[in-house]
Amino acid sequence: MASVYIIGCVVSAIVLGLSAVVANGIKYQPDSSDVKSRKTWFWIISFLAPLLTFALAYVMIYSGLKVPAQKQACMIAMCIAAGVSWVIYVILGLVVSKAFKHKKVGNWF
Repeated sequence: MASVYIIGCVVSAIVLGLSAVVANGIKYQPDSSDVKSRKTWFWIISFLAPLLTFALAYVMIYSGLKVPAQKQACMIAMCIAAGVSWVIYVILGLVVSKAFKHKKVGNWF
């Protein structure tokens, strides 16, 4: 079931890239309301990581399994991978935010 975890890591990176694109698309405002918008969108998009991880793992792996024991093991791995993908997303987001402190993505935290 290692492939489920790989799906989670890849999805986390892709969703983080989507967050960076959204953050860069929000224009600067003189009253700093853009900072709140970037933070809000970062956290809204964070829920895509576990949802997409679970959905892709279900379609790509789980639906092809025939043995009930393998299906049960895969379901457990999918749930764990979904949670791990969200944690990876947040940790990578924190790292990117701190690395690019004076850019638009620096306002995520």
